[in-house]
Amino acid sequence: MIDLDYKSCKRLKDAGFPQGGTREPYCLKCEEWKEIDCLSKAHKIDFLVVPTLSELIDACEIKEGGTLTLYCHHYDIGTYDEWHAEMGYSNKDRDEEIGKTPEIAVANLYLKLNE
Repeated sequence: MIDLDYKSCKRLKDAGFPQGGTREPYCLKCEEWKEIDCLSKAHKIDFLVVPTLSELIDACEIKEGGTLTLYCHHYDIGTYDEWHAEMGYSNKDRDEEIGKTPEIAVANLYLKLNE
């Protein structure tokens, strides 16, 4: 299962996220993470790294004296959970981003830190 959508992975790549790992095929015509049958139909395929949560955390490059915190807010039944990724610094400043999954929250934090 892929936890990040194509647009998020493309934004990560454009922001300098390392592309040395395994790349997943994304069919631009079908708008799905797949390759089977699409190549034979001459669909355009883009290959992007879909990072794991660990890779995203590592890429955030925690500065000396800093901490990365990941936590979830649980809301009422029938609503989704909201994940928060927060980078705290020794001078009390912080950067925070949210997402529907921990991967999305940390990906958003990486993008914020690398604007």
